[in-house]
Amino acid sequence: ADLHAIACAGHMLSGIEAGNYSLVNKSFGRIRRGKLGGIDRFDVVYSMDVLEHLPHPDELLQVAVARCQPTGKVIIGTPIFLSDEDVSPHHVCEYTVKELDDMIGRHLTACERTTLPMKRHNKSLQKKGYYVVTGRPASGRAVKAA
Repeated sequence: ADLHAIACAGHMLSGIEAGNYSLVNKSFGRIRRGKLGGIDRFDVVYSMDVLEHLPHPDELLQVAVARCQPTGKVIIGTPIFLSDEDVSPHHVCEYTVKELDDMIGRHLTACERTTLPMKRHNKSLQKKGYYVVTGRPASGRAVKAA
């Protein structure tokens, strides 16, 4: 799903001009404090295949909003819960589309949502197995990065 998600993210970001950019790849536990690559806030915060591994996924969304410019975009991608048989043993939790919309809606104003095909750990291909959303920090949600 990552290649499809990246292509989808590129489409979702059309219209954003990036003349000067920086890619920062850090583990979640190291992004709460200080500057990342000398930058406090980013125009785009991108996270794929992370939410499902976290015991408290709202923390990722809080940090994403804190690290995003108020006019920037956050892009999140994660597998969709379809059945117990499809859940990877490496995932803490997978969520239904409604659960994802509710969770993400607490932090972001969704601009665009899409579902993508995904091959699951049991090798089954699900036509709508992966969820990608792009959004802006919800009004009043952008907070100073700690």
